[in-house]
Amino acid sequence: MPFVYSHPNADPGVVEALDFVTHLFTRGGFWQEIAAANPFTQTSSDRFTPALIAERMQACANVIEIEHYHEDSSATAVVYPRVPFTIFLNDLKFNRSVAAKANTIVHEFVHVVDMFCDGVSDTGRWNYGHSRLRNRRRPNSAPYWIGNLAEDWWHSPQRHGLLKSSERHADLSAAPLRNYADEEGLTCGSCA
Repeated sequence: MPFVYSHPNADPGVVEALDFVTHLFTRGGFWQEIAAANPFTQTSSDRFTPALIAERMQACANVIEIEHYHEDSSATAVVYPRVPFTIFLNDLKFNRSVAAKANTIVHEFVHVVDMFCDGVSDTGRWNYGHSRLRNRRRPNSAPYWIGNLAEDWWHSPQRHGLLKSSERHADLSAAPLRNYADEEGLTCGSCA
């Protein structure tokens, strides 16, 4: 799933976060941690297991556009059902750390996969989202939990088998997780 970010006023932190996320998605351990997670809250069905969500995220080969929007709201980013394969980042929230931006990108990517390419017949509706209200279940929803995991990889690279922070982008030598989705002929749901 390549990300494309070509905004004329590109935010350097977003560029760095996208570089990190792109490399993170090559790491088998990241996908294994998602697959081994406890069941996520706020899913529409028990069939949306962490393993299935991780598989669908890996299988999504669509180009994901990163765009800006400008809105004085609490929202950091959004995915609009009417604009497929696009993550909109609120440029009023660019004063956050690179790690937080990586968390947001991964969080919103979970929404993109859910809405547009999760491999189920009812693509076009949220199947593993979260409440708009802050509550104790929201951090254990797929978008929040997986976004938080990505940020944890940023802050704790040694724990996750990465080199120290200053060398994290150069460490691409570890073998990625076997690509079962391609071997089995799976595509990005109805998005392929």
